[in-house]
Amino acid sequence: MVAFLTFIHILNCVGLMIVVLLQAGTGAGMAGVFGASSAGSQIFGGRGASSFLGKATAVMAVLFMLTSIALTLAGNAAPTKHSIVRDAAEHSAQEAPTPTGSPGAPIGGLPGAGGGGGSASPLGAGGSAAPGGSAPSAPPQAPPSGGK
Repeated sequence: MVAFLTFIHILNCVGLMIVVLLQAGTGAGMAGVFGASSAGSQIFGGRGASSFLGKATAVMAVLFMLTSIALTLAGNAAPTKHSIVRDAAEHSAQEAPTPTGSPGAPIGGLPGAGGGGGSASPLGAGGSAAPGGSAPSAPPQAPPSGGK
């Protein structure tokens, strides 16, 4: 039912755009008084085009409002109790690992990251990546200049 209403609503929207764009602007009435009327408006007759397009616009506007209300009511008729955010939160809570082991054990299996202070640190014996750790003792040396 919702798919059918959506299809009718989209067709009505496209038709409404076409009908509104086919209508002459409000300034065309004054242009006709001064002799600037186009031959294209004579297809429906002198007054027939505005009357036909006006009625078509009114009918399509009412249909647009009715399908909009029907789609809103159809969407609210059967509220789902399924939430993507709630499912993601429950899924991440189930997968979260619980910390085990002693306080000095390496975190995540990385040597030197748990405060052990061993020489297996990626920075070597002189430094640590943990905040509050000591920095490397000597900064890297700049290459010698060419002297030119």
